[in-house]
Amino acid sequence: KFAEKVTEMAKMQSEGQSKAKNMAPLDAPRGTVRWKLIRLMTWIDSSVKRSACELLWALCNEDATEFVLRTGFGN
Repeated sequence: KFAEKVTEMAKMQSEGQSKAKNMAPLDAPRGTVRWKLIRLMTWIDSSVKRSACELLWALCNEDATEFVLRTGFGN
């Protein structure tokens, strides 16, 4: 179901029909995987930051637009 939703969103974005807004990092519900990964993305140790970001980048299929949409980080 999640994969179908992501595919649908990607299709809408490519057609310029997406009305989705970027998620704000601070909106992540405490204790969720998203909250934990965002905490790791802002960790003081650069190797932890890099690993968390690379994992999320891979989960977003190396699509910058989706990465920003999902994490709230980036331009």
